[in-house]
Amino acid sequence: MADVHPYQVKICGKEHQLTMKAKTIILSGTISVLLVLLITSLTHSEIGFNLFMCDAMAHNVARIALTIGLLSLLVIKRPRPLYFRVALGAVGTFVTAFALSQTIDYHLGFIDGLAYFLGSVALLVEAFEPQLQGQSSPAGMLS
Repeated sequence: MADVHPYQVKICGKEHQLTMKAKTIILSGTISVLLVLLITSLTHSEIGFNLFMCDAMAHNVARIALTIGLLSLLVIKRPRPLYFRVALGAVGTFVTAFALSQTIDYHLGFIDGLAYFLGSVALLVEAFEPQLQGQSSPAGMLS
């Protein structure tokens, strides 16, 4: 299987293996939740979890930005170009700052908050991916 590259994750002092399939499942699940939130917000349907989300246009822009960023993580494989990683970090930082400002103003719904922070953390973790051995570092960067 070409898709199984383990990541070492330390949880409560024990090391665990996180495979590419687990990462793909987490990213796909986050993308599907963001798409459901976006479609529900755009159609103004009155279903139960609308009470826990905001349907403002700024939130739709944040959902679209996160969805595009997470989809790009599924499409573009490692090692990713430096400028792409900078763009991922910028999107993750923007959505995190937006979520924090909306939380302070009491405009962030519970489901929005969970989806925004999960997607932002995924983007920021991938933006800081380690340099692979044998790969030359870009000019001006420390390896």
